Amino acid sequence: MDSLSSSLAGLSIRTEKKYGSKSDQGPKLTPYQGKNKCFGEFKCQKCHKFWASPHSWANCYQECKGCSSKVYPFKQTKLEHSGEERKTLKPHPMELCQKCQQFGRACWKSRARF
Repeated sequence: MDSLSSSLAGLSIRTEKKYGSKSDQGPKLTPYQGKNKCFGEFKCQKCHKFWASPHSWANCYQECKGCSSKVYPFKQTKLEHSGEERKTLKPHPMELCQKCQQFGRACWKSRARF
């Protein structure tokens, strides 16, 4: 019985490592899977409203202003600094952003990786 127990213990360790890998940490709901924010393009399938946001994150939705559906970006691209002065942007609607709700504050104020 001791050799069987040690064989089973080794099997469970291998299984734990296999299923605990990074590739098995939940569904990939967005094209981008990095830790930094990026530029996202959104289109609501319910009311067909389209919008873009420089505050898009991996596997996070933004709520549609038209119908309140949870919408994941269909396209995401890396944010790059152009070196030019920032133009005045529309305010980021924190109440519609999943990441802002998770943080309990504006997601764009943080420079840390999440």
